Amino acid sequence: EEARELMFRILDAFVEKAHAAGAVPLIVVLPLQYQVEEKFLTQRHDPRLVKLLTYCEARRYRVFEAITPLAERVSTQAEIQELYVGHVSPKGNRIIAEALCDYLRRELKDVLEKSSAQSPEKYHGDYAVARHCLPRLVLRRRRACRK
Repeated sequence: EEARELMFRILDAFVEKAHAAGAVPLIVVLPLQYQVEEKFLTQRHDPRLVKLLTYCEARRYRVFEAITPLAERVSTQAEIQELYVGHVSPKGNRIIAEALCDYLRRELKDVLEKSSAQSPEKYHGDYAVARHCLPRLVLRRRRACRK
């Protein structure tokens, strides 16, 4: 429970800092193999992930979870093995990239159009802010976990 609360505080801080910087925060859930297997076999997410997704949904945080796209692209458990080589394989990464592009086009279309129309410099600045905020928050999380 304590670890989950820490994770939620990190997510809240990430979203707050991104908004303060004028960026559009996006939380990306990268898939572990067992999560893809569970989704494929049961059509349900791991209960811990459900808590995370529910938390984010209640706060209207944008979330892209990459478990479902992988589970939907396979027809056997053996095919899931092809998506991993200790971590996500090139084939798995390609599926995730395609799904992420679709998500961004669908969910952030209005934000992207508005940002680029206002100022191309601002649009690129938003990208830079989002790219730099997350590593700092991850570093803070690692430090907090050591205490």
